[in-house]
Amino acid sequence: MSKKTISTILNAIMAVLTIGIVVLVVLIAKRGPKPTVTEEDLTNVVVSNNETEIPTAISENKIDMEPDIVCSPDKSSTSVNVRSGAGTDYERIGSAYPDFEYVVLSIKDNGWTEIEYDDGNGFISSDYLSYQYRYELGDGTYTYEPITDSIEGYKKSN
Repeated sequence: MSKKTISTILNAIMAVLTIGIVVLVVLIAKRGPKPTVTEEDLTNVVVSNNETEIPTAISENKIDMEPDIVCSPDKSSTSVNVRSGAGTDYERIGSAYPDFEYVVLSIKDNGWTEIEYDDGNGFISSDYLSYQYRYELGDGTYTYEPITDSIEGYKKSN
């Protein structure tokens, strides 16, 4: 290829990249600021007559009021088996690790927990897991709370 052809190709690539950057800047500018949840918003939840009133700042999709239950294998093990069904007779399909969290789909009566796993589901013996509530904040981050009530028989709603 001649130097002139290479130069023309590089100039065309630079023009396309410049147009792409301009389009992205315009889209970001149109989007506006991210919603934020302040500490005050979170402490202004009022409970009356055993019903929770959610302040406007929280209820406008700035915090997920329906938490997921997430689990992690206890730190005492390096990994635990994930199985295709709720029992040791089912095929082992992988491993779950203590440094990762898994969304709980259901907790079975036979001592097994169904989790989201590799674009599907899997099962881990509940004996090896610890659980907590996970709330999604409006900025894509999460906050966690310990579970103090019984979650036996839990099934995630859609």
